[in-house]
Amino acid sequence: MYNLFSDTVPNSLSSELENFETWVKIRLGENPTQTVELTTDQIWFGLLESDMVFSSEVNTAQARNMMSHFYGMDKNTDISNSNNRFTFSYLNQISKNYGAMVGVGGDSTNFLGHFDTVPGQQTYYLPDHLLDSAGSAVDFTSNDIIVMDIYQNDIVSTKRFIDTWSYYNIMAGEFGVQSALYNTMFAMLPVNANVAMMQHTKYNNKLRLSNYTWEYDGKVLSVFPKPGASYKIFIKYRFKESINQDVSITGDDRSSVTAANSGIGNLTQMKTSPLDWDTLNSIAKVWIRRYGLSLCKEILGFNRGKFITIPFAGENNTAELDYKMFIEQATTEKEQLRVQLREDLDRILNHTELLKRDAESAKYLNEQLQYFPMGLYWR
Repeated sequence: MYNLFSDTVPNSLSSELENFETWVKIRLGENPTQTVELTTDQIWFGLLESDMVFSSEVNTAQARNMMSHFYGMDKNTDISNSNNRFTFSYLNQISKNYGAMVGVGGDSTNFLGHFDTVPGQQTYYLPDHLLDSAGSAVDFTSNDIIVMDIYQNDIVSTKRFIDTWSYYNIMAGEFGVQSALYNTMFAMLPVNANVAMMQHTKYNNKLRLSNYTWEYDGKVLSVFPKPGASYKIFIKYRFKESINQDVSITGDDRSSVTAANSGIGNLTQMKTSPLDWDTLNSIAKVWIRRYGLSLCKEILGFNRGKFITIPFAGENNTAELDYKMFIEQATTEKEQLRVQLREDLDRILNHTELLKRDAESAKYLNEQLQYFPMGLYWR
């Protein structure tokens, strides 16, 4: 008995061969006076291929139904016989790119670099001037950068120094004015006032703190007006992701290249295992046996078709073998079994259809409950 597809067919399937061989031969008409021209190996391959087809159909249906949730998962994750949760990994992969563009997350890391202006010089070629946080030149050879924000001088927080002995603080303490600090009073304002204040602060920091503005064409940064003195320009940036998805740029300076991403990207990258025969229910086993019988019919038809007719009891007496009937029956039965299996899997594994049926059941359940008498209620 051969098992050329050990990675696809479970070892437990071999326990079915003896019973399957007897069943196939009886179904094909073997009796004490007539034998069926099928070897044990041919019957085994019929059963083996049938199991492979069934496992492939089930795993494909599972992958089709859950592809958006398998996308990006580790390739070593086995999806066979799994009841997967909705992870929305596909949506997460897409949304990370949007988050990276607006600086609120994503796969890209934001870096802070700087360079010193030169009095009277308006344009600066960043590959020659931009330094990272460690003071080293930023590597533009691996990937270009995307400028997120530009700041003049150091980015510092504003601090408020409060004189605790001011006359206002003393009066606030004597009269019990509500405050977090003596110089901070609570104003009762609607929530939208706080939102407007946050937006005002954000754009005020970006647009009003500097007398200079800038233009950037991808490599050259131009400062307007021309700097009259030397001061630091701070640039928040991130590296452009490589168009080649097989390359991953890593490292603080984005100079090192690592191996390809190991996440699932298509159907062929999903890890599947053969469905264990001992764990299958009667529905699955009946389908595999019936499909295996059709394959054995096909093999038998091919065997008999090699001779077509055989002579007996004299030169002019011949018998025509019924090879065409077996091949035609096998072709029709295999197609019917696969179509029926796909329809059943689509109804069973399709989450949308499951939710529709549950909603419909709940609808009719509520209609039934309307006919039940309601008990008395009093307070």
